Amino acid sequence: MASQAINTTELMVSTTEETFQSVPIFTEVFFSFIAALGIIGNGLVLYVFFKVRSLRINTNILIGNQSLVDFIASVCLLLNFVPPEKNLSSLEVSNPTLAELICKLWHSDYSYWAFATISTTNLIFLTLERYFAVVFPHLYRKRANARITRAVCVLAWVIGALAKVYIPILHTIDEDGVCSSRSNWRQVIGYTSLITTIIIPLTVMIFAYTSIIRALRPVKGSYIKKNHDTSAEASTDVTLVAYKTHDQPDVDSDLTPEGPNPNNGPSSSPVNLESDGNPTEKVRTATPSKAKREKTITERAKRNILVTMFIVCVTYLICWTPNQILYFHHNVVERHDWSNPFHRFSILLASGNVATNPFIYALKYRSFQHGLKKVFRKG
Repeated sequence: MASQAINTTELMVSTTEETFQSVPIFTEVFFSFIAALGIIGNGLVLYVFFKVRSLRINTNILIGNQSLVDFIASVCLLLNFVPPEKNLSSLEVSNPTLAELICKLWHSDYSYWAFATISTTNLIFLTLERYFAVVFPHLYRKRANARITRAVCVLAWVIGALAKVYIPILHTIDEDGVCSSRSNWRQVIGYTSLITTIIIPLTVMIFAYTSIIRALRPVKGSYIKKNHDTSAEASTDVTLVAYKTHDQPDVDSDLTPEGPNPNNGPSSSPVNLESDGNPTEKVRTATPSKAKREKTITERAKRNILVTMFIVCVTYLICWTPNQILYFHHNVVERHDWSNPFHRFSILLASGNVATNPFIYALKYRSFQHGLKKVFRKG
């Protein structure tokens, strides 16, 4: 059914059926392998986030939504592209409404492309979430919460489903009982696909990460100076707490899984309740060196999640850009022979994106690594 997979990449433009009548069996094997990796990897990420409650922070809610979407996209990849497509002639005679519905929602591969677009939209929201957390930390701490984050996840589903709604609209059953699309909208489809899949995500990523880099540079230098001054002049815990709350740009205040344990860290109990009420006792319970150590851990956690999300974005662009450029050229400029090895490779590379993120989390994201160890240790 690799021929169907290639037709899907072209959004079932009618002339593609004549182009791909024989495709090597390895394409079906590759789709099956990628789909299996996506199901297992994203399923593992969802399981770890479900079992480890401390991972349920704002950023990880969006990451969990990304894994859920990629998990479903992997299932659709397996079911859409591997089994042979059935002819709808007999069903159209007995039940034309059901036949048309199956054509538009399933044989058109709308389900896969909708979830692929939902994944792209959620990735854009993840990038913007990191942008607001770093560039506008105080506003982020005031406004960001789990309820708003879940609403953003739902919004990603709505936008992704609507962005590809033209696929079922353009598909219908022809006289041979084959579900195909009307080709007079090829240029519109080419521009729409390139803009939603590459142009908008690339623009948001460049803007967000450029702004993040600019915001982090002065923060790092100013903190060293402030920490030096505080170490020399601070005499009470009140000063340290006020410094951490107001002066320190703690842009990832929700990164408790990667930061110090609030139940065991030096700042969890700044006042020594067993003392005789002497205020000098509590001064010694939290020192500038401990505050600096806590700050270092938080900075590492913040940068780790930024680097992880940056790698996810770059991987997305690497996987999708070759295919979308070829697809745009095919629809707008001239028709391509998609049986060409490079064209087929671009299809396989794009489909492989559904399985890449779990490996990135496992190799780079320390919060997920700690959660994974916790789950398997309990096991």
